[in-house]
Amino acid sequence: MISTQLHRYIAKGAAMDFGPTIPDCCMWPANWCVECGNDDPGKRWRGKYTEAEALELVAHYTLLDLWTLGMIDAGIPEVDEAQIGDVAVVECVTDDGVNQCGAIFGGKRFHALSPKGVFQAHMRPLRIWRVVNPLHEACHGG
Repeated sequence: MISTQLHRYIAKGAAMDFGPTIPDCCMWPANWCVECGNDDPGKRWRGKYTEAEALELVAHYTLLDLWTLGMIDAGIPEVDEAQIGDVAVVECVTDDGVNQCGAIFGGKRFHALSPKGVFQAHMRPLRIWRVVNPLHEACHGG
């Protein structure tokens, strides 16, 4: 069941020590997409940027633009309403102001990865993608 798989994934993320080899706020949900059997929405960028280069890229484009491109590449469809296991680019309030980050919908709140670990909050989704096909799950006992 997707909720069990997602719970394990979030718990594994919460136990990670943040560092240079740990996924960032974008690769963590991209990894979730891959774990659910989708193509990798982060393949254009995976392992090809430093933190400074990522900030420069997001300053030139928006995180939403980059995510949209990656999701199109991976063939993951956009939806209007989040269901458990979906990913999104959300607005999150941080010490630096309002920022965008990648997040996974846990059913009630979005979960995102920060340098301090996984956090959950009611965040406003800017765009949502359907990671798990409910028909596939029903047919294959996902």
